[in-house]
Amino acid sequence: KDPRVNGLIRQGNAAFQRGDTIQAIFKYDEALALYPEEHRARFNKAYVLPKGEKLDEAQNLYQYIAETAESEEIQANAWYNLGNLAFQQQQFEKAVDLYKNALRIDPDDQDAKHNYYLAKNMQQQQEQNQQNDQKQDQDQDKKNQENQDSQGDQNQEQQNQEEQSEQQNEPGSDGDEDNQDQNQNRQEDQSQNPESEQEEERQIPVGQLSPEET
Repeated sequence: KDPRVNGLIRQGNAAFQRGDTIQAIFKYDEALALYPEEHRARFNKAYVLPKGEKLDEAQNLYQYIAETAESEEIQANAWYNLGNLAFQQQQFEKAVDLYKNALRIDPDDQDAKHNYYLAKNMQQQQEQNQQNDQKQDQDQDKKNQENQDSQGDQNQEQQNQEEQSEQQNEPGSDGDEDNQDQNQNRQEDQSQNPESEQEEERQIPVGQLSPEET
C-alpha cells in the first residue's frame, strides 16, 4: 500500500472536522485513486456524503463495502450505517433487515441492537397507521356510496311525484271525466224533473232573490 494513502485519509478527516465536506471528499477520492480497495477511504466518503444530501451514492458505497470488505468489523459497520440511512428515510422494514446483517457479524454490537429494536417498533407503528388509514378510507368510501344511493332514491321519488302530478293535471284525465259525468247527470236529472226545480224556487226564503230574477 502506498504510504500516502493514510496521509490523504487523515487530511480528509481533518477537513471534515472543520466542516469542509468538499475538501474531505476530495482527499478520500485521492486516496481511492491511489488504492481503490482502501475501504476506510470509501467508508469515510460514504459517511460524509449524507451531509451533502447524496444519499444514493452513500448507500452504494456502503453496500459495496458490506459485500466486498475483508474486515468483518468494517462490514458490520457498513451494514449498520446502511440501516441508519434507511431509518432516516422512514424505511423501517428495510432498516430492520440491515441491522440484522450487522448483528449477524457482530452480535455484541449494542448500538446495532438498540437501533434494531427501535426500527422494529417503528415498523409496527407504521403498519398500524397504514391499516388505520386504509380502514378510514374504506369507511369513507362506504359512507359516500350510501349517500349516493340515498340521493338517488330521493331523486327517483321526486321524479315519480312529478310524473304523477303531471298526469293528474292533463286535460281529459279521469278526474275531469268524473266531473263531466256528474255535471251531465245533474243536468239530465233537472230536465227530467222540472217540478223539483220549481219546488226549490218556492222554498227560497222571503226577501231573497232567486237566480232567475237577477
